[in-house]
This record gives sequence, structure tokens and C-alpha cells, in this order.
Amino acid sequence: MTAKGQISRPLTDSNQRAEQPALPTRVDQPPKEGVVSNASSTEGLAVALAVALILTLLAAPACANPRSRQPLVLTGAQLDPLVGAPTRFLEILSFQRKELRPIPFQVDEMLADEDRDPGHEPNSDKSKPTPLLTRDDETMMVSELGERESDASELPPGSLEVELADPLGGAKRYVYVAAVAAVAIAPLAVQSFKAEPAQSIAEVQSSSSITPGHYQRWSHSRPPASEALSESGFAPLGQTLFAPVLALAPPGPNRAARAIDAVNHTIPFLRRILFHPEFDPALEHVVGEMPLRQSTLIHAAVLYADPAIPWKHGSGDTRQIAVSGCQHAGDFVYSLARDYTESSGPFDFAGVFSLTPVQPWSPPRDSVPPAVIGRLAGDASLESFGAAALIDASAIGLKEIYGDLEGPWDVRHGEFNGHDRAALARLKQAAPKFSARLAHYFVIDNLLDEFSSAEGPFVLVNIDGRVRTEALKPYPYLYLFYSRFTSRVSIDSNIVDLDGNRWLHAQFDHGRIRLMFGMRDGMLVPLNAQLRPAGLPVSPNSITRAHWRSVTELTLHKFRTAFGLANIGFTTDYRRTGGRVVLTSHMDSVPQLVAPPAVSQMIRLIAGEFLSGLARGHGGMTISLTSERNARGIFHIAGGFTGELRYSPMLGMLARVGDTIADANNLNVRNDERRLGQELFDALVDDYTSARPDILILDTFPKTDLNP
Repeated sequence: MTAKGQISRPLTDSNQRAEQPALPTRVDQPPKEGVVSNASSTEGLAVALAVALILTLLAAPACANPRSRQPLVLTGAQLDPLVGAPTRFLEILSFQRKELRPIPFQVDEMLADEDRDPGHEPNSDKSKPTPLLTRDDETMMVSELGERESDASELPPGSLEVELADPLGGAKRYVYVAAVAAVAIAPLAVQSFKAEPAQSIAEVQSSSSITPGHYQRWSHSRPPASEALSESGFAPLGQTLFAPVLALAPPGPNRAARAIDAVNHTIPFLRRILFHPEFDPALEHVVGEMPLRQSTLIHAAVLYADPAIPWKHGSGDTRQIAVSGCQHAGDFVYSLARDYTESSGPFDFAGVFSLTPVQPWSPPRDSVPPAVIGRLAGDASLESFGAAALIDASAIGLKEIYGDLEGPWDVRHGEFNGHDRAALARLKQAAPKFSARLAHYFVIDNLLDEFSSAEGPFVLVNIDGRVRTEALKPYPYLYLFYSRFTSRVSIDSNIVDLDGNRWLHAQFDHGRIRLMFGMRDGMLVPLNAQLRPAGLPVSPNSITRAHWRSVTELTLHKFRTAFGLANIGFTTDYRRTGGRVVLTSHMDSVPQLVAPPAVSQMIRLIAGEFLSGLARGHGGMTISLTSERNARGIFHIAGGFTGELRYSPMLGMLARVGDTIADANNLNVRNDERRLGQELFDALVDDYTSARPDILILDTFPKTDLNP
């Protein structure tokens, strides 16, 4: 196999350069198994990578051999195993003074005539895919070549050795070109120029391959930020923010390609089930007989005795409505089913709503049972992964949450500064469309805070933002709902461990959105009252057993006073065994009523018995989630609610009044919610699609947290 090269215009005296004979080159290439996917067919852009090696032999005097200032140009065809790699992952290494170090280089874009627009700035459209190395590309480096590296284990996997032999004499010189997860030195610039015929100067022949061993990070020669990253456990700067996708496929060959295939199959299912639900006529009739979803539990005992609802009789006195769901055209269609059974195929759904009297019930003597056990359960089936893989993906995603991990460090919480701007810039680069949609709908007053400590950098994710209400006007019903109720509602929730340390704080305070958690070494860390680390960091994918408590308060402000519930407490147990995940939460106390003293006693009489039944009846309200793979290889994620629902006539009457007020716009608000959700979802999917080449290259990296 041969390929032609080209000499670009030298950076020094062109007349002196023209008198010199050509410099032969040799590239030792690894076997073809190391080739990444070829992207030479990318539409409208012939991305040209020019590797020009400027010989700046620092030890030689200025009057030495003029070769010391000449460039060497290599085409992508000469670096064939790297064709298809995103150019921003390229690293060029030189072995100098017994040390392998990265050297700077320049990346150029070569545009074909039909793609050259004089009024268009190349790469100004950030939504375009990352430029990929093609066989016509070239690269330019601005540093010295080095000695030959005798220890191949020191080199990144898939490295290409470039040997420079000067016909005028002198020792052979070497550099090594590779695609790596984290580049130590980024390209000096990205320039575009018109493609011109290449001038042949050399033939490059395939030779013996470099057999890589472990990959050494070049921390001794990285800039401060990269040094901090390599030592902190956070993801490297060059890694795509879509790297968590890798966890959705089991380890093995072509893992990134398999993960992408799994996501590609799942995206249509998510789009349909989240944003395009439809009911068949029979189920539509049942839904029409039911109260609004937010008050169904309050009306449960009355619903049990309602003859207008076509209940199916289960075991004993249980009455139930079973539902099945599947994809149809562009929608996800729900239908009435005979019974609640686990779905048999991927991307299907099964659900049930059942009510069982706590005590024997004898109609018509008892018109309404005093209490029922309510159960609401659903099972969604997936083809390629379950909750365990999603937890693994979250562990990778946490490592990507940081600003720049370098000074000046924050000294107080909640100040928007360079750390926040660095994090937002990385999001904008990796997901430009999704980032633009977030910026359109949200104002971010703070994103994160970064502190220095003896144990290393500490990142406090400290999101403080609000919705741009005016941006919701294209969704009129949602806009009206949000405008009316935002200033009245506050929600505060905390997750704490047995020692009282906080792991998560979420808050919606009259339109202000807050989210807070701590990170160290790219992992979660508990926080004390001063919002400083209070224990060792832990990665979600390493947890096999856990126990925590969540406490929530909901308040509605109206008539210049507050009404709501406080101390809504749940105790949660978590278990993971391989790919099986089980999470069970029990309500552990009776919620406290929030109301003015003058009316609190009356509200307690109305709602107290119902709340007591939720917390203490039948073992207390339980919320569960289970995920595992069945014998047919299908992943199931099943969730459910079970609780004692006591009959309260006065509370039911108040709920019906509320339903009447909300019913007029309830469906329209939900439709607007789905339209907005799909807008954000589609933007994220577009960015993921553009990032797939960056995800594919993760397969070429050595064994890491990403590629075990």
C-alpha cells in the first residue's frame, strides 16, 4: 500500500527551502483491526488534516543544517488506521530527554470549490458534526521531532510511528501520532483553505505494527487544568459528554457501536411513550369515568363502588383495570386488557390499577367501603438494557460535571464566575442544540462552585435558575398555568443518610429552581450543614446496598397565608445484584399539615384520617421499582405504588371542587407539556446523532472506567 504526501509552504525562508531535496518518511502502521470507522464520505466538507513537522532542533545553532526549520507534511492516507477519528482527539508525541511528551500542532480545514463560501466562517455552525480525519487530510506540527521510543507499552494503543530520514545526513528522528481520550495539547488553530493538487514527495509503505501496552497519561507535561483532571477522577476535557452512552452495552469488542445501536432502537420508543400517548375507544371511555389523575387516590373508595366503571374482578374482592400498550405508527397506543401480565416483547407496556377493601364489604348495605388498598403498577420492557445500565451511565455522567478545576477557586457559594462559564461552554460545544434550547427557556444564575482542599478539588453542583416565563408563550395553556401558579407554590426536598448528612437538595421556590449535591473525584460525596464534604465519595455503580431517607414539604400560598404538607418522609432500601436492581420506599411518618392556626383543626378533621391511612395503614404507603432481565433476554423496569386509601367524604367533596376548576384546561396543559418536552428531547437527540463519531472513538481507548 502506498500513499502520496505533500510539502506545505515553510514557515521560514521559502527560497532556502526550495533548494533542499525532499525528505522521505515512513509510517509504521498497526494491523487493520485498529482502524476506526471511515468518514471520508462526509457531505459537503473535505476536512483536511495537515501534519507539518517543523524541525526546531533546539540543541542546534541557528546556522546549522537548514533542515531544522523545514516542515514535513503527511496526508490522511499515510495515517490510514486513524481515518475516521475526530481531529480533536489527535495527539502527537515526541520522545525527548528520556521522556515522552506531547508537542503542539495545527489543524487546517481544506474545502472543495463547491463548498467554499467566502462569506461563511468555517465551522461557525456548531451543530455540524466534529471534523473527521479523511484520506485526503493533512496535519501540521510546530515542534521538534525526537528519538525513537523503545518501550511500546508507553505509547497509546494504535499509535503510528513517523520516521524522518534526512538524505543530507544526521540521525533519524521520530514522532508518534495517535487518537486518545484526552489530548494534552489541543490544535493551535483551525484554518480553512481551498483544496489544491498535492505535490508528491514520498512513498509510505506499511511496516511492522506498534503493539501497545498500558496507556500512560502525560500528566508531567499537561497544562494545570489537565493535571488536575488526570488526578481528580473527573472525565478528561477531550471526552465527549455523550460518553455515558457506552454503559448501555456490556463490555466487549465494538462496545461503542453496540451502545449506539441500543440507543438508536430505544429513541423511537421513548419519543412515542413520552410524547404521543393514545387511548383506544374502550380505554378512553374508562378514563372519562375517572376523576382527574391528581385526585384519583382521594376518590378511591368511591370509585370501587361505582357501577359505571367496567371493573374486572380479580382474586377475592379485588376490582381492577388492566392496560396494555405498544407502538403503533408514530404513537404509543394503550388498550384495555383482560389481566395484568408482563409484556412479552421489547418496547411494550403493561399496567394495572386495582382496589381491594381492607375489610369484607357487602353491598348494597355498605354503599362505600371505609378503606381500600390501592395498587398502581406498570411494567415497561426494553430490548438492550435496564436500570442497572442506566445507573452505570449515571456514574460516567457524574465524572463530566465540573467547570475547569483550577484557580481562582470559589470562596463562597452561589457566585457565577469562570467555573460556571467553563461548564456551560463544554455543554454548548458537545450539545449545541440542546444547550440553545435550555438557554432559551431557563435563566441560570449559578451552575456549580469549585473549591480547593487538601483532598483535592471539591465540586458543589449548585444550580440556581428560573424559567423564562415569556418563552412559554408558544405553549399558551402551559404559559397561563405557569404564570398563575409559579408565584404560589414552593416544594423543598432533601435526601439524607442515617448520620444526617445531605446527599441531595431540590427546591422549587416561587419560580426559583434549586438543585444541590456534592462531588469529589468524579463521585458523589455527602454534605454537612456547611455544604462541605462529610464523608468518602462513592460512585453509584459501586453501590450494592444502600439506605436513606427523603423528606419533602409542599406549600401553596394563597389568601396571604400558606397551606400544605410538611414532613412527607420516606425510608428507602436499595439493592443491586449484578443486573438486578430493587428499590423500595416506605412512608415512615404521618405528614404534618401546614395551615393557619384558625383553620388547621378543621383541615385536620377533613384530611387527618386519610393521611394517617397512607402512613400507617397496611404497613404504610410503599413505592417500589424493580429492574431485571428475564429468561427471554428482555429487560423489564417495573414500578408500583401500594397504600391504604381511607374514605373521607369531606375531603372528596373538596377534591371534586378542585377537579371542576382544573378540568377545563387540564388536557390542554398536558398537551403543551408534551410539546415542550419533545422540543427539548429532539434537540438532545440531534446533538447525540452528531456526537456518534466521538462515541465510536471511545472503543479505541485503553482500559478505563469507560472501557473496562
